[in-house]
Amino acid sequence: MKAKASPKSKYFFRFYTTTFENADFGRFGHLHLRIILVLDGSLEMTIGDEHYEIPSGSGVFIPSLQTHSFKSRSANTFRIIELSREYLDDVFAFAKGMTVTRHIFKYSQAVAAAVSEYASFRGFCEDEARICAILAPLAYEIREQCEMSPSATDTSMLLRILGCIEESFNEKMDLASVGAALGLHPVSVSRIIAKSTAGSFNSYLRHVRCAYAAKQINLGNMSFSEIAYAAGFGSIRSFNRAFLAVYSMTPSEYRDSLIKKISEATKEAK
Repeated sequence: MKAKASPKSKYFFRFYTTTFENADFGRFGHLHLRIILVLDGSLEMTIGDEHYEIPSGSGVFIPSLQTHSFKSRSANTFRIIELSREYLDDVFAFAKGMTVTRHIFKYSQAVAAAVSEYASFRGFCEDEARICAILAPLAYEIREQCEMSPSATDTSMLLRILGCIEESFNEKMDLASVGAALGLHPVSVSRIIAKSTAGSFNSYLRHVRCAYAAKQINLGNMSFSEIAYAAGFGSIRSFNRAFLAVYSMTPSEYRDSLIKKISEATKEAK
């Protein structure tokens, strides 16, 4: 597995709006910061050891590497923002070196309006100043409402491992290839992931691949077979099985739920 060249800008983010109903997402973690804003309905979330019921108009701030899971018992719509750790040096500097002990916060209409500007962005950020300006009001509400305490955990090696996985998730990958790329024994890689994310290497890789697939289904520019192979799955069958395990629905059911939600929103607008 060859190391990939870094982009000119390290500042990275994803932004997408999605909907789920009767879904149960297993415990997993992310290399990036993650912010979830509930627009409609509610979510049940477990972040670390904390349990939350997140109603419409509220959100959660999830630091990188923080394990979490969530359930959706009724139809809902929420926005997911994923940001690279480099943002900890800017608008989220208050969270650097901290452990978040209370993740939930209420967001204002001003924040909702500012965040909606993300819809025009994709991939690596080329205008860091503009993105930071958009994030500023959101960061302020997180800082004022979430609770944090100093962290004593060294996550440098875990960050290297998860970074390796997220950069090459669509390639053939196993514990041996990741260990070889980082100069670690495969058993060491497995133990570090299990200790820090409460899951296995295969589980984390599956979540990363399925998260990419879900994003592509949201965008609607690729067929299921194209998405499956682009995400690193060897077959449609393995893609469907993994997606069902992660999202409690098949790719087709996930797409149909999106279409249904869009149709309902269109009718309400009329």
